[in-house]
Amino acid sequence: MDSTFFAGIMKRIILMVLLACPMMMLGQERIEILDSARFEVAGRLLPSELKYLSEKNDPVAFRRFLSVHWIVDNVTVDQPVLGRYKIKGQYLCFTSTSDAGSNLTFEVRLQSRGEEFRKRFKSPPQPELNPFAPQVLAHYPSAQAIPENTLLFYLKFDQPMDPDVFDLKEVKILDSLGLDRPLVWRHKVAWNEDYTVVALMLHPGRVKKDIRYLDEYGEIFYPGERVTLQLGKAFQGVNNRWAECSYAITYTITESDTLLPSIEEFQKGPVKPGSKEAVSVRFSEPMCYGSLLEGLQLTSAQGEVIQGTFQSEQEERSWSFTPDAPWEIGNYLFILPELTADLAQNQLDRPFESTNLEQMKRRQESVLLRFRVE
Repeated sequence: MDSTFFAGIMKRIILMVLLACPMMMLGQERIEILDSARFEVAGRLLPSELKYLSEKNDPVAFRRFLSVHWIVDNVTVDQPVLGRYKIKGQYLCFTSTSDAGSNLTFEVRLQSRGEEFRKRFKSPPQPELNPFAPQVLAHYPSAQAIPENTLLFYLKFDQPMDPDVFDLKEVKILDSLGLDRPLVWRHKVAWNEDYTVVALMLHPGRVKKDIRYLDEYGEIFYPGERVTLQLGKAFQGVNNRWAECSYAITYTITESDTLLPSIEEFQKGPVKPGSKEAVSVRFSEPMCYGSLLEGLQLTSAQGEVIQGTFQSEQEERSWSFTPDAPWEIGNYLFILPELTADLAQNQLDRPFESTNLEQMKRRQESVLLRFRVE
């Protein structure tokens, strides 16, 4: 073969590879992996494509442009992972509605400009289990005095717990003589998303008046007395170690709380752009920790969730939010969840104890507290 002819072919091949590389790099750059643990990805689209999707506002259309697929035995599964979409700037963003799992491989597919771009990623490895016995970090209510119709207690642990292993006989309420009050707990418990906070509910039938459930055992709490919530061998961590068995909280019991809580103050600044100043809301009384724990949100006026940390203070009377990233100029919403309630489960617009049927049917809506950063 003529060496000149061969050299010409090689030059063409090299040129084709060099021309293809920028396109391959471009394809990689058009796909962003925002959070592999939560399946959060984003694909950069053309303005015309984003306009089309914005007008269409259809999940099927979104999936045609951006989708995430499992990789099984190095083969891509055609059925995409289900999730939520939103448009943010130049990007179409996706977040899975299911848990990603550990050490799993996925492929992102992006359709743009008539081309398909692909990028693979791996979910994080399984975290190492804590070798130590779980410890209680905090308890709620944190107030020393609570009303006799308090319904819920919460324990916060320093590591994930096994939600299926618990023994409520080992969580005791003791009177001032150290005697155990019998049959006080509802037989089920509830956990937050990462299994680090457990909710313990007193049996509503023994708290709510006139139900006369287990009347022979008397009241759980009496105004003026001091009681101790004592934790025994009740909860086990995912590492199969039992939580500390010597945790105890003493409360003074006050009269029943039948008043509706209210918002006393919304402290919103002025918050300056570029800062990480906190905004906070203060209530008229201590609030139920669980009613606000996972329902609180702070969003932009367009509904974008602002990442940050909510913290309770002043015996759960005050709740503050500190953003992870500096504030940007714009309008924001501090959103209180629908079931915001005080220790006796009186909501902002409805008492826990009521004989008014219309009042009992009323559904509290989320409260939107608006503010602006400028």
